[in-house]
Amino acid sequence: MYKIKGWNPSRENQMGGSGFSIILTPKWKEAVIKSGLTQENINTSISKRFVQTLKEHGYSESRIGDIRISWGEWGIEHITVPGNACGLDIDYSPIGYLNGEVSLDPHNVDTIFQASLILSIFLFFADCLEFYLNEP
Repeated sequence: MYKIKGWNPSRENQMGGSGFSIILTPKWKEAVIKSGLTQENINTSISKRFVQTLKEHGYSESRIGDIRISWGEWGIEHITVPGNACGLDIDYSPIGYLNGEVSLDPHNVDTIFQASLILSIFLFFADCLEFYLNEP
């Protein structure tokens, strides 16, 4: 359904050094359709599910409004987390992945905490989609 590529964080590099890409396959897209999840479901889950995740990454729960997810044809097409325009965006240009796949690529990720928060959010929804895909 997805592949995480290039995850090799560095404690030495304060700015950047925590980059990665997430490749989404057509099977992922199939799971998104089957799930029936909507932007409204996603918005509700942010406020209910990610307050603790924020705190575990060193952010105040008052920053919950800084987590934003755009849900679309490929499911997660954008994630914003606390920081200076820090997030993850969908990329349709076919560089580094196979035909029919897309990539989610981070931008302005300055710390391992931001990268980890993005991955934590993504993996939560990946688990949800895997459940829907395997549901009878």
